[in-house]
Amino acid sequence: RVLKPYGRLLAIEATALSPLTPEQLKELQETLGITNLPTKDQWHQYLAKTGFKNIQTITHRKLKNTGLLSPSEKIVFNDFFNILRRYPNFGYAAYRCQK
Repeated sequence: RVLKPYGRLLAIEATALSPLTPEQLKELQETLGITNLPTKDQWHQYLAKTGFKNIQTITHRKLKNTGLLSPSEKIVFNDFFNILRRYPNFGYAAYRCQK
């Protein structure tokens, strides 16, 4: 996809909170197609390396307590959250950034 100049990206991504067991990773691969589970710092590095700036990490707790996301961003986040609820052994975050 292509963003307009200064366009924003909201990427809701599975994020490693701690190492997963091989069994957990296998289940995630089979269920969600996840083959790699980066940490928050790794996500920031990937986004910065591809030219994004103003990178913010937004956790679910922050989203529930503030108006950080637009209504359409909330819909996307909630759909993703419903999937991840079934797998409590790994985390997720929304990464918002700008080109």
